[in-house]
Amino acid sequence: MFNKALRETRLDARQLIKSGQDSRAEVRELLDAPEFDRGAILIALSHACEADMGLCLGVKASLVDFAASLTPEEREKLVSGLARQGALRQGTLALALPLQR
Repeated sequence: MFNKALRETRLDARQLIKSGQDSRAEVRELLDAPEFDRGAILIALSHACEADMGLCLGVKASLVDFAASLTPEEREKLVSGLARQGALRQGTLALALPLQR
């Protein structure tokens, strides 16, 4: 059931995925260019990060929506599974908030 929701999220996020891929390709091109343009590289990296964050938030929103449909017992199993090998396992940054500057 969750895999279906995740697949739908990925389908809905095609533009974000493409934007991230395009931005990373732009970073590679800029890094390989004869003239090093730090500002342009940082902008392209920023665009890639924005796309990645949008995708990440969509996946996490799908997880929350899925969890909302579960009974307390089912949520307990979900949390146990996520703690063992998913986004909630100890030591992972998967659910960490971005650094504020």
